[in-house]
Amino acid sequence: MKRNRHLSAILSLLLTGILLFTACGAGASESGAGAGAEATANVQEGTNNPETTDAAGTPETTEEATATEAAEVAEPEPEPEEPNYDVIPETYACTIRVSINPQVLLYLDEGFQVIGICHENEDAIDAYGEKELVGLSLEDAVDTLIVTAEEKGYLKEEATVSITLEEVADTTVITDDTVLRAARDTAKEALEKTEKEVAVETVISEEVQRSAHIEKSMVTCPDCGGSGIFCPGVEPPAGSNAKPYPSCGGSGIVDCQNPICDHGKCTRCGGSGKSTCFGCNGTGVNSVDGATCNHCGGSGKERCEYCHGTGNCERCNGTAKITCLALDQHTECATCHGTGQVEE
Repeated sequence: MKRNRHLSAILSLLLTGILLFTACGAGASESGAGAGAEATANVQEGTNNPETTDAAGTPETTEEATATEAAEVAEPEPEPEEPNYDVIPETYACTIRVSINPQVLLYLDEGFQVIGICHENEDAIDAYGEKELVGLSLEDAVDTLIVTAEEKGYLKEEATVSITLEEVADTTVITDDTVLRAARDTAKEALEKTEKEVAVETVISEEVQRSAHIEKSMVTCPDCGGSGIFCPGVEPPAGSNAKPYPSCGGSGIVDCQNPICDHGKCTRCGGSGKSTCFGCNGTGVNSVDGATCNHCGGSGKERCEYCHGTGNCERCNGTAKITCLALDQHTECATCHGTGQVEE
């Protein structure tokens, strides 16, 4: 009996322990769940109302922090693009390149009006970028280019203005070098106003010569008559930059320059070949003793020592013409450079 009581007591204690342990576990679970829920609520609350601090410790919201970060990483604004002064037309008759140092390419229509322009270097943009050249005639455009280059200091003494017929797009309109000559003549007129020694050269590009078969119009050189030889004529003053003047016009013959030649005749004897005897002064007798002059035999005349009795100028042999000195010196004509032709 006592033994059964002891067993019952033991079982009762075990059951009581089990019940207590189960109750404690449930409480712990409820406590942990409550703490977790509170933490979750705090996180959610932080998400809905986030707060951070800036460098000074001042609280700031997440939105403010995000805006600050975005401002810090924002890309810089792009620099403004440089203005484009070029106007390139789709169709045109030809192009003319004008080069002083500023260099531009002019696009022309069939009436030689400027319908486009390309500034080919920085100097051209500086000099002509603000100029309204499109719409001008070729002559007005070339005049503007030269006047502006002078004003901007690009036109130097003894420089060369080069004008090139660069391209012919319409060979039915551009059939010769008329457009090139028009530009050249305008350039020369404009340069005269500057009072500077500036040359003008014209060029026809190889492409135009080959494809359009356009060559420069040439005429006989007026200074050498087509011979390519330049006569010294009157020499310019010492130190002058002037070129010698032509005297024979390329014929190779000039008037005799002998000071005792009068149309081929000797002026000392009047063309007779005889001059007054210097021994008797033309009297035929000796002034001392009255005897016959032994120099002239009493004639009062003797052979002219200047023409040696021929009566003709020794230099021209009575023709009054002599060979041009340039032919002997092989002097090249400075105007046509020996070609005998110049541009029309």
